Amino acid sequence: MSPRRAKQRYQNYAKQMAGAFGLDELLNAAPEDAERIAQIETAVIDFHATQRAVQGAQKAIAYEYLLRRLEKAGHRVSEVKCSLEKSTSELWKEIQESIWQDDAAAIATATIEPQHDEKWAFKTLSSNDSSRAKRLKAQKVLWQAEFPGVTFDDPEECYEALCLDYGAMRRGVLLQVQAENLGATRQADMDRAQAVLTADVKALHRLPKKLARATLIAKLQVLELLDGKEYCNHAKLAQTIKAAALANAGAIREFLGLTIRKDQTPSEIVNKLLRKLGLEIDRGDREGAVKRLRREGGRGEQRWIYSVDLAYSPTRQKLLEAAQLKASEAGSHDFFNTKTLTREIMTTAPEPPVNRWGRAVNWKGESFRLRRVEGEIAYLAPMDCPDVPESALLEAP
Repeated sequence: MSPRRAKQRYQNYAKQMAGAFGLDELLNAAPEDAERIAQIETAVIDFHATQRAVQGAQKAIAYEYLLRRLEKAGHRVSEVKCSLEKSTSELWKEIQESIWQDDAAAIATATIEPQHDEKWAFKTLSSNDSSRAKRLKAQKVLWQAEFPGVTFDDPEECYEALCLDYGAMRRGVLLQVQAENLGATRQADMDRAQAVLTADVKALHRLPKKLARATLIAKLQVLELLDGKEYCNHAKLAQTIKAAALANAGAIREFLGLTIRKDQTPSEIVNKLLRKLGLEIDRGDREGAVKRLRREGGRGEQRWIYSVDLAYSPTRQKLLEAAQLKASEAGSHDFFNTKTLTREIMTTAPEPPVNRWGRAVNWKGESFRLRRVEGEIAYLAPMDCPDVPESALLEAP
């Protein structure tokens, strides 16, 4: 991506974000020293646009530099494609696993004192003088804030939730909850956008993107698969998701970092999107949420039947419940009441249903399980007994 194109994206997204949140006046507001501020803002955007363009070319530049140096030294260089040696791959996996285990142990043993609040954590992480131990402690404070009630004092829990695959489970749970609670996500992004746009120097590259990511996941209907329904290449829902993903391929690439192509099957695209929620295919060496149930079809037409099992990991379920409770306290029971930014970012795919059973919600200071929503009424079951009969459900307006 060229610097000019990156700069246009920053500016276009800022306009879309300001329009969606009703903050157009803040984006266009002129401070007292308007000319100087405009020069600073232009310099900041130009710097980050160029930086973004350079990142994609760094590997190619390093390769070309090495090639030229070798040729200049009199060596004959030829390009030969080769696969990674199994022994090298296994060694790298062992090293990475050891790093994750060490990080998990360090996080679990980090002691949080009363003075270690979120303000302290942000200040510590932004300081160049902070040690690794202090940084881990600050990150632990923020992780505890993301998942109230989860202490992250167990090394195994820290390994699975925060370290394995660079924290894929934590990021996936947060994205799922943000997609399920678009109202709360919208409010959080609006507060952040307002802070950016009210500053003297509007750092457009710092505008939040959580709502854009969450809205994509919600409107692609990926959440409908989390109740355990089976899907395959011939399933109508999987085909609908593929069609919507192809129509939003640019937005998915921009906000989710995924490449969607026509030659990919519906199941491949669905499984790609599920991985953004931290839900991997079940493998022999590692248990995952996406289960291959069986194969169906005759010779030459066989296809795998998949299903998502969210109960595969007690740790993920624990994180999910904590994040859902926090989101329900921040937002309303209307989890999908939000407007899209623009057609350039999202399509108008059907809204996902809100009667996904099992979600943890907070009502009148107590925790419940959301059984279903009908109109303006949410039907709740006790947390410790979610299978109560219909007649025993509480009606929460």
